[in-house]
Amino acid sequence: MENIIVALVLWVLGGLIIWKLILPDWNKKKRVRAILWGFVAFTFIIDGFVGITGNYENTNSSSENTSSSSKISSKQSQSSNKASSKSSSKKGSESKANKALEKWLEQDQEWAYGKLDSDGNSTDSGEPQSQFNWSTHIQKMTYSKNDHLSIYFFDSQSLSKTEKDEIVSSARNSAIAALMDAGVIDDDEASDGLSVTVYQGNKIIGTSKILNKNEILWD
Repeated sequence: MENIIVALVLWVLGGLIIWKLILPDWNKKKRVRAILWGFVAFTFIIDGFVGITGNYENTNSSSENTSSSSKISSKQSQSSNKASSKSSSKKGSESKANKALEKWLEQDQEWAYGKLDSDGNSTDSGEPQSQFNWSTHIQKMTYSKNDHLSIYFFDSQSLSKTEKDEIVSSARNSAIAALMDAGVIDDDEASDGLSVTVYQGNKIIGTSKILNKNEILWD
């Protein structure tokens, strides 16, 4: 645009020289002068239009960049909020799960010792329920992410492998029922089962096999 303006200025100067030196006739001078002023006015109009257009494009580009940045920031904020919410929800589920496991294990132990009647009410004259004997060997059970169950034995040293397998199987089934009742896992997750780690105190004494989580590999 600057080159065009320079060319027009030079053209105007040339016209003025012609007007002064070559065209003595006043009427011709008037026509030339009108033409020259017309080109000058045209030059300013073009310059103003280009300036306005440039400002509009810059403003539009700035607006688009601001809008794009705002959208990116909004998406990042939403993603961060979702991740935080998901993490908080997972922690809440684990806490809810472990409370349910504790409650169910205590209830199974009370049935095993005859402290509850068939309706689950406390009694001093109840009969021990042998199907819950497995629970008397379990200190506690805890649930963690990825559907993992930790089972803690009071004392497993006097138990055979078959007895430990039966106890773990019963404990797992009770845990699945407790977690479903608490709404921590659904039917599909219950069907998939829970992988298990078995402890004696703080020592790991058994873990679920990789290809079959329902079978325990004992140390």
